[in-house]
Amino acid sequence: MAKFEKLLKSKIFITAVIIVFLFTLVSMGNKAGLYSFDLTGIIFKPIQSTFSSIANSFNKNSDSQSLRMENEQLKEEIVNLNKKISAASAFESMQNQLEETLQLKDRLSNFDFLPADIISKDAGNWSEVFVINKGSADGIGKGNVVVFGMGLVGKIISSSVNTSKVQTIIDPESAVGARITSNRSLVEVVGDIRYKGSGQCLVKYIDNDVNIMLDEYIETSGLEGSIFPKGIIIGKVVKIDEGIVERKSAVIQPLFDINSLETVFVLKEKIQ
Repeated sequence: MAKFEKLLKSKIFITAVIIVFLFTLVSMGNKAGLYSFDLTGIIFKPIQSTFSSIANSFNKNSDSQSLRMENEQLKEEIVNLNKKISAASAFESMQNQLEETLQLKDRLSNFDFLPADIISKDAGNWSEVFVINKGSADGIGKGNVVVFGMGLVGKIISSSVNTSKVQTIIDPESAVGARITSNRSLVEVVGDIRYKGSGQCLVKYIDNDVNIMLDEYIETSGLEGSIFPKGIIIGKVVKIDEGIVERKSAVIQPLFDINSLETVFVLKEKIQ
């Protein structure tokens, strides 16, 4: 734009000089009676055309600049709108998860639900273990169960005064006694290195005569000796591997993306 304006100013200056010269020449010629016709129109018509051309170029350039500015403004508005939509969707999702946590809290009335923020995670696409900002000073330690929404996240495996380390259900060292929700058959849910990369778990020890279908829910069994309370959903069946001999297995997807969690709830058994 600056280059165009500089060129435009140069053209206007040169044209002005030519106009003054020609006007002087025509005036002198007319006074002397040299021209028997109107030379002014002949001379000034090309000049008028030049000015018209310059004006049109300027208008076109201005229109183009204005259009570019409008396009940039529109792009910015679209970006801002998308951000607002994403923020609203994230807020709605978080609100739904918190409402589900309250529902779970109502069912597990003998536990306090202590909110905790995740402050660090293991490197990698999927965090098998992460650290929260609650520890022994908050009355929690090894063995406390960690949940979010209606689903199981994992358990605390170690604690310091102000922090705790949480082992998630996708960790290959994790094992949870479970049931198939629909028929109450006992199974075991474990982390498996084959499915860790997709944030999934393996369901083992499904007898071949047990009916299990896709989209079925698997929940904690709560049997005696287990640290996990009964009825917490672990995940939903997304794949079934038929057994060759006596048993089959299945793959389940947790209720949430474990890697995107920012806040969790630690269960503390109430003192009677």
